[in-house]
Parts: sequence; structure tokens; C-alpha cells
Amino acid sequence: MKALLTALKGFAVSIGGLIVVIFAVFWHADILNIIENIGTFNLVTFGVYLGIMILMFAVIWAQSKSNALLSHGILFFLFASSLSGFLGDLFSNNPSDAFNGNQIVNVLIMLYTLGVVVAYLLYDRPKPAKVNELISLPMIIFFAAYYVVFGFSSTLIVFLIVLVAFLLGSGTVGIAYAMYAITSSIFFRLNVIFTSFSNNINQSVNVWFTTLLLIAAFVFLTMSVVKKIQANEA
Repeated sequence: MKALLTALKGFAVSIGGLIVVIFAVFWHADILNIIENIGTFNLVTFGVYLGIMILMFAVIWAQSKSNALLSHGILFFLFASSLSGFLGDLFSNNPSDAFNGNQIVNVLIMLYTLGVVVAYLLYDRPKPAKVNELISLPMIIFFAAYYVVFGFSSTLIVFLIVLVAFLLGSGTVGIAYAMYAITSSIFFRLNVIFTSFSNNINQSVNVWFTTLLLIAAFVFLTMSVVKKIQANEA
């Protein structure tokens, strides 16, 4: 087992490991469906594409800063439910449903990223970094906006992911993940607003309010992450 985990850890920091995490991001975004609908372009699809780019940046930045634990940890979280879905189908009335291509790839990515995470935790034992940036103005605005729009449970999950990124020494990735978490929602709401204008439908005060909140959070986060990139911070 140790030899397998050590091999996974070594592979994770190689060019092959980088290719795998890039593939995993595209796969999570359902790249096949995107390709099939490449001609359909509106604010919603733009938000999806931008979110993919931000997530891609986060995992590649982590990899480039020798933080494969963080990049693979994020991907493990994104694919963590795939195994339960596989087992649910396997022990259902139609067990063959468990072996469709998408499901198998999801489970393989989840198992691979889990192996990398376990290898790093067992053999590197990373020391936690300071998390002072968690209470910076951009993050306070982000979490306040996210809580108002999505509620406590969703905010707690995003908080934990951002916290882990900060504990692993990467404020850039933590902030980028926060941006990713709200990107699609911003453009979905903008699409609702413009559609209402086009069809002379009464505007929703709630949609306007939540959209402005999320845009404000996104702007502050963007300013913060740009400063970090310019300073080449982890």
C-alpha cells in the first residue's frame, strides 16, 4: 500500500499528473455536453465557461506552486459523491446502470485524488499555515454575500474548502475557489434580468439585490487575487 501511495504522490507532481487534473476539471464541467452545445452562447453559458477557467486556474496554480495536495483535494471534493452514486446504482433494481462510462470515470477520478490526498497526509504531514486572510475585507464580503444568497449549509461547505486552501498556504487558490463558487450564479441572475427586460416582465427585487451582492463580492475577490498573482504569491 505504501508503494502505491508513494507512486501516486510522485505521479501527482509530474506532467502526467498535471494533465490528469486538467482533464478532471473539464470532465467535472461536463465537457462533452459543452462541445455538443458549442453553438449555444448566452450569459449562462458564458458564466459556465468563465467558472471552468477560474477552477482551471486554481488547480494549475496549486500545481505550479508544488501544492498537489491542494489541487487534488479540491478535485476530490468535487468528485466525492461519485462513489455513493455508483454504489447506489450497483445495488438498485438496475445494477448495470452503475457501469456507464461517465460514472466509471467519475469514480476513477475520485479514487485517484483520494489516493493522492491520503499519500500527502500520511507521508508529508503538511503543517498548517496562518489564516489571517480569512478575515480580510474581500473574504468577509464574499461570505456575507454567499450566506445571503445560498444559506448556511452551502456557505459552510465553501468556507471549509477556502479554509483548507488557506491552511495549505495558498491564499490565491482559496480566493480563486471563492470566485468559482459564485461565477455561474452571477451570470445566471444577469440572464434572468436581461430576459425580463426583453420580455417586459416585472423585475424581481430579490434577483437584483442578490446579483449586486455577488458582483460586489466577485469584484473584491478579483482585485485581491490579481494582487497576489502580480506578487507571485502562493
